[in-house]
Amino acid sequence: MAKVDEERILNQWDGPGEAEDVSAGGVVFRRLERDGVSRWQIAMMRRTDNGGWDLPKGHLENGENHEQAALREVNEEVGLEAEIVLQLGESRYIADTRRGPKRKLVVWYLMRATPYGQNPRPQPGETVDTNWIDLEGAIPLAVYPTARVILLRARRYLESLKEKAL
Repeated sequence: MAKVDEERILNQWDGPGEAEDVSAGGVVFRRLERDGVSRWQIAMMRRTDNGGWDLPKGHLENGENHEQAALREVNEEVGLEAEIVLQLGESRYIADTRRGPKRKLVVWYLMRATPYGQNPRPQPGETVDTNWIDLEGAIPLAVYPTARVILLRARRYLESLKEKAL
């Protein structure tokens, strides 16, 4: 995907006005080593509202900063403990809500699952399924274009690490 397309997708709402709804989310990864082959996996969840696969994200609660909200949402939606590695970027888009269109901002973080051996767990009311998905399979599986672009950014970063320890 070209850089221009990434920016267009991440900035669907590009006009005046502040975000009416601010959220934070996480791309939680692990490196799986099996039979001498190393591959990246991402924790994903199947949403209760539309059945699509997505990344954990949600609203900031009173007094939270973006990082705290992202870590809390990861724990609430996929049942994982994680630590932030870096900020991946922001998504700005117009969401259709019951009250009409709303300008949304999501701040995304790349996170390492800690401790390593955890498995995602569905959370009643939040998710119907959770799983570790190979990164290459996660990109087309993501239900929203903004999530696919954030996963592409995560892939770019993780592939740049080569064999560095994380």
